[in-house]
Amino acid sequence: MIKHQALALAAAALLAGCGGGDSTESPQVAAASALRMRALSTQQATTNVVAPEVAAEQLMNYGEGALPQYFPEHATTQTFGPFRYRAYSNGILLGVVVQADATYTLNHVYVMGGAFGNAPLDVGPLTNYITPTDPNTNPTGANNGCADLSKADTQGTHVVEVFDYSGPVSGTQTVDTLVGGTVAFEGQQATETSIKTTGTNTIAGISTAIDTQGKAYAKRTGDAELTHYGLTLSSSTNIAGVTSTTETKSVFSPPWVDKIYALAIGESLTVSYNVTTTGSTTMTSPIPGFPPVVTPLPSTSSVTNQTIKYVGRETVTVPAGTYNTCRFDYTTTDGSSSQWIIVGNGLMAKSTATVQGKTQLIQATSITLNGQKI
Repeated sequence: MIKHQALALAAAALLAGCGGGDSTESPQVAAASALRMRALSTQQATTNVVAPEVAAEQLMNYGEGALPQYFPEHATTQTFGPFRYRAYSNGILLGVVVQADATYTLNHVYVMGGAFGNAPLDVGPLTNYITPTDPNTNPTGANNGCADLSKADTQGTHVVEVFDYSGPVSGTQTVDTLVGGTVAFEGQQATETSIKTTGTNTIAGISTAIDTQGKAYAKRTGDAELTHYGLTLSSSTNIAGVTSTTETKSVFSPPWVDKIYALAIGESLTVSYNVTTTGSTTMTSPIPGFPPVVTPLPSTSSVTNQTIKYVGRETVTVPAGTYNTCRFDYTTTDGSSSQWIIVGNGLMAKSTATVQGKTQLIQATSITLNGQKI
């Protein structure tokens, strides 16, 4: 508590200083250049008319997600003079000028502390980094920084994650995800994403080989909103030489709208969606002369009700590494679970689930995004 108050006082004092930072110092130049390079890679061609205070919040949320090496946690927004700013545990401050001022430029981003030096350093206009979104017109609101949903509809985005299972289910699974193009699914235009899962799991002493091919159909319908239409799944298991292949199609009716990336820390939402599943199972025997047996599956319809809470930012260490994550808690009538997803890209680092008093732990042992280790 004392440390937090000291940071707040230091922030107020430093932001009150006159003039910009001394950009001739090498560490400042390097740090500012890193931010500007990030701006060049993400700059948008259009801008929206959004209140400066709202745009500042969106910029700082973006900074925490995109540049955790500078802004490592979700900090409380504070006000001093013309600034809205946040002070971080590493001594760095991030601020935006939201009121006209003779010294500082309106709607510009300022940083200081650490590699940025001991006076406010102007790193350019806010619109170099984000396109502000009006929460009154956006279907969900501003993104909380936990996931960049543009990756969900960017064709060619490729994620490979390896997970270790411990608890009632043990073993390993590799999940290979590739974002494809836009296709028609149940009368809707959606992005088709291919998901291949392989590995071996052991349940109650029985080892099962996992080989699942799936396709998910969804569309980004807001800066913080994904609409899910359904999925197809082909899964194969081999037990004692008998191969069982199940083909299913699940359709959300109406489409399920995921809005968790608009939640503020501490906020919750309750969702309810219906899914109808159809399909068939094919059993193939290794014994010569026995033809495959195809059995249609009865059509099923079920309703899922769950409450999701955005608990906050947490640092977690798993075999794949140490990550700044967003924690979400899920509660259903069957039990509870938690997921820790990596800030900025939304990839899962860890999850726990408790069902009937038993806890299942899943941890990432390797994560790559477009060929780069995360």
